[in-house]
Amino acid sequence: MALDPSSRSRLTPQQAARFVGDGLFERVARALCAAGKLPRKELYEAWAVARKVRRRLGGAGGRVVDLCAGHGLLGQLLLLLDRAATAAVAVDRVLPPSAALLAGALAEAFPAELGAGRVTRVECPVADFELGPGDLVVALHACGELTDVVLARAAAARARVAVLPCCHDLGSGNQGGLEGWIEDGPLAVDLTRAAWLRAQGYQVWTARIDAAVTPKNRLLMGAWGHV
Repeated sequence: MALDPSSRSRLTPQQAARFVGDGLFERVARALCAAGKLPRKELYEAWAVARKVRRRLGGAGGRVVDLCAGHGLLGQLLLLLDRAATAAVAVDRVLPPSAALLAGALAEAFPAELGAGRVTRVECPVADFELGPGDLVVALHACGELTDVVLARAAAARARVAVLPCCHDLGSGNQGGLEGWIEDGPLAVDLTRAAWLRAQGYQVWTARIDAAVTPKNRLLMGAWGHV
């Protein structure tokens, strides 16, 4: 029986045998199973996002800055997928204690790509972390208005950006006056975000990841100056 990709139960050492083969995903999954700390959903969600972001925004080099990072898995996966990327930084106000353990497990499995200081963790408000135009800014767990903070910070730096919004707060979220046409409030918020990003001089791309992983599956990506 296939594992449920939306499950929040932790990957365990016993499940490692379910990930057979020498593909990158299977190798990553086995390393995370051995650590025994990561919710299964985070693996499938981060992998799905990383592949689409790499395809659209990768290859330009620079840091991967994972804001509202939690365990910082998305940044590390992009570092594995994108050979041009130079480093990954996981930034959050408070990082979970298991973030270091998971990073160590991945570095042991992929020493050339994730070892030797190529992955760092920083605890600070995401609005305080300094970004640059060469960065690839990603956010997978930026709840509510934090997604707007990430977009604003990336746009101010003219950095590439990708967000998978969640936990939309319709009380404070900007629906762009679309409420009369669009009954789906979270969709209206995300459409307004895409329009705002384009207005900042960004080329915008939209995509979805598999809804079997998460129903909050709208991916918004942008690169400045390519309109």
